[in-house]
Amino acid sequence: MEIPQHSPARRHVLMVAALQVLWILVFALSIVLAAAGAPTGDGFTRGLNRLSTFLAWQVAAIVVAVGLLIVARRFKTELSPTMRLLAKAPLAAHGLMLLVVVGAVLYALFVQ
Repeated sequence: MEIPQHSPARRHVLMVAALQVLWILVFALSIVLAAAGAPTGDGFTRGLNRLSTFLAWQVAAIVVAVGLLIVARRFKTELSPTMRLLAKAPLAAHGLMLLVVVGAVLYALFVQ
């Protein structure tokens, strides 16, 4: 289905695509900035600055992901099924990351 050049539906599709690109950039920034930062501190706290950088950018990515989902749900009739599915992927990625962290903590507590 081709969307006319200057229709509101085209703008909505472009808005969803722009939010997806923004999420990818913020998510990637969280990894790159945390990895590129030099660890500071002494002893046990050495390197916690990198963790806080990562978590701060991840919170920003979650905010973008929630905004993306809200916008995609608002304009769901104008989006293709693929775009609707891709709009859910960022929150699914964050949920999977949370499950991995919780699983690692539970494994460390109960198995070892």
